[in-house]
Amino acid sequence: MIVHLAALRELSTPVLSRLARLIVFFAAVQILGGHWLALQSVAWVGMLATYSRGENLVAAIEKTFDGEHPCGLCKVVKKGLKEEHKQQESEVIVKLEAVLGMTMHVPAPCQMEWKYRTGVSCMARRSLAPPTPPPQAA
Repeated sequence: MIVHLAALRELSTPVLSRLARLIVFFAAVQILGGHWLALQSVAWVGMLATYSRGENLVAAIEKTFDGEHPCGLCKVVKKGLKEEHKQQESEVIVKLEAVLGMTMHVPAPCQMEWKYRTGVSCMARRSLAPPTPPPQAA
């Protein structure tokens, strides 16, 4: 399916948002193996419909889920799951071992004394004399 850029521009933002969410949903289902679940569900519904034609519903349900009467689609799903598990097991996991070099020694920061100004020389000197007589408290 070819999507033209002009057609995408015409779509509104909510439509693109929904489309993106749908694509992410189907990707997640595929990654988690949901396609096998969907196929198995279709197989179970087909088996239930087939078995319920000749027997009552309880017997058809038992026959569908007992595992002794698999249909063709159930066999395909089982085979596909086995192949998928074999592929996952056959993937070689590469173990990376880190080789540590010599340890690096960082010298301690140099120690220096802080010299603070002491005495009156750094303070502002007062140039005005205090008022005479001193103010009285009211």
